[in-house]
Amino acid sequence: TMTDTEKSKFAAQAEIDKQRFEREMAVYQPGEKRKKKKKDPLAPKRPLSAFFHYCKEERPKLKAVNPSLSVGEIAKELGDRWNRTAPDGKSSYEESAQRDKERYEKEMNDFRLANKKAAKSNSSSQALTQQQTHHSEQQVRIHQDSQQQQQQQQQQQQQQQQQQQYSSVPYQLPPFNPMQSFQPQAFAQMNNFQDNGLAASLFPHYNGYSLQMPHNNVGY
Repeated sequence: TMTDTEKSKFAAQAEIDKQRFEREMAVYQPGEKRKKKKKDPLAPKRPLSAFFHYCKEERPKLKAVNPSLSVGEIAKELGDRWNRTAPDGKSSYEESAQRDKERYEKEMNDFRLANKKAAKSNSSSQALTQQQTHHSEQQVRIHQDSQQQQQQQQQQQQQQQQQQQYSSVPYQLPPFNPMQSFQPQAFAQMNNFQDNGLAASLFPHYNGYSLQMPHNNVGY
């Protein structure tokens, strides 16, 4: 048990540390929080220290003798017993820790090598997939271009066929009949002419007789 004088020394030191902490926190600016690296479930299990090998062996024994102890109390008791253990008693656990360390280093080297091979294989497969995708896109473009060319050729052939049809059948004017160019009203007015000479001069095809409407209405 410490005396009041000894306690006062620690209290004074604690007060100094508290003031220093408050000054530093006043100007403290937290940096960016680092993202926690996700643990690979396939990675080798980390090696245990000599103390943890000791706890692994002694914890079941201590729990069997003292079943009422909590997890924290068991950990505290194991720590006290480890500190009281002589170096000779720790040697076996230290050897176990060394073997576990060697095991971890070997497995970790194999694990890294396997990851490198897997990464290389993935990059190769990705490159192959990209190449196949590019080839497929080229095939699609070639097919589309071929279809467009076929459509253009079909349109050109249709246009040529239409032109040939129009050019093979020449346009023929119907025979000229000057009498068909007159409407019935014109014939009625001509029949009322008293001077056949005037009618003949105006209409060379007039035969000197009174113009009559044709009985067959051809051309009207």
